[in-house]
Amino acid sequence: MKLIYFNLFLLVFNLFTIAQVKPDKTFDHEKFGKKVYGNFSAGMDQGIFLPDDKALEYISARTGRTIDELKAERELNKQYLSDDKVALQKENAGGKMVLKVEVVKVDHPKLTMGNIIIYAGDKKMVLGNCIQTDMTWVLGNYMMLDGSSIPVRTKQITKEEGNTIKPVATATAEPSKEKVKYSNNTAPSGTSGNNFINEKLFDKPMRGYYMDLNGKIVDAVIKYQSPEMMNSPKSTLLIYKTAYNEPGFTEDESNNFVAAKLKQEVLVFFVNGHVYVPVDGDKWCILLKEGAIRQSVYIFKSQTGSGKTGFGESQFIHKHAGKSMAVATMGLGFKGNMANMVEDNKELATKIENKEEGYKFLQYTKIIGEYNAWFDKQYPNKLNYIYK
Repeated sequence: MKLIYFNLFLLVFNLFTIAQVKPDKTFDHEKFGKKVYGNFSAGMDQGIFLPDDKALEYISARTGRTIDELKAERELNKQYLSDDKVALQKENAGGKMVLKVEVVKVDHPKLTMGNIIIYAGDKKMVLGNCIQTDMTWVLGNYMMLDGSSIPVRTKQITKEEGNTIKPVATATAEPSKEKVKYSNNTAPSGTSGNNFINEKLFDKPMRGYYMDLNGKIVDAVIKYQSPEMMNSPKSTLLIYKTAYNEPGFTEDESNNFVAAKLKQEVLVFFVNGHVYVPVDGDKWCILLKEGAIRQSVYIFKSQTGSGKTGFGESQFIHKHAGKSMAVATMGLGFKGNMANMVEDNKELATKIENKEEGYKFLQYTKIIGEYNAWFDKQYPNKLNYIYK
């Protein structure tokens, strides 16, 4: 009998021990968000919330990306989050009472991803591109206050420099009505109050322009609408006489409305501080970076964890004509797909196919910049660029 009791004791003890050491399994974005915010408020390192090796194995199994590639990306994101932490501290974003935590879905075909929004005092902190693993949530690649522009990422990890952070030059400028020689340019930040959109301005006529099929820029007052209307190739551009914030504006559309213009009749249009371009013929996206290969973002409605409507985003790269690639899935078959996109530059395509250092997925923005500079040198003034 004593032996039976002893064995039962060992069984209970072992079960208790297993329960104690088993990782905390939580898919609760609210719990995760509060942990991250508490850690930030205490001035601690946010890197502990990045994916650990187990999480990287989970991500690798679902995306096909290598562990080494994911580890390099983790180191890069650690530096990004450190920079974001400093910026948020300057905004006095920490040390407040957390009122609620929401999650807005980010579209990804292989992973469950979301932007986790922490309502703390009078601030809203966004944890961007977080990933839900089989164990918990993990941080993505940025932290910012809601309403700010998504931080520009201009660093890359290269083995040639001892795995250090290497700055990559980018250029920014205002929209231009002239053709430009070089295309490696970044879009204006715009007036959007929620990264790429401003719900308060939906259905208001705003000053903007469009480019007709001959490449001519035409100034116009265009009604700014919700993403599903801005994105759809079937919806029209509604043209008005007077913008909502100009003298003489009237809500009476019979005295202000001019015409409805088909999107098939324009190459691009500009409204609410952003340029919209066609992608794949079935959608219009906000242009992030101009060039022979463009970088753009598609905004869509999504549901938050609490059932409220929010907005998600998917980034694409694409030529002025031709199929696009979603950045979220570029890691799958990157070598073949990217080499095919730049096939007219044989030297560059070969470097990608051979997986030469500096020409892999993590350096895709560098590859695009190199291709765009080459294209402009080979074919000056061939394409109509929107801004310098």
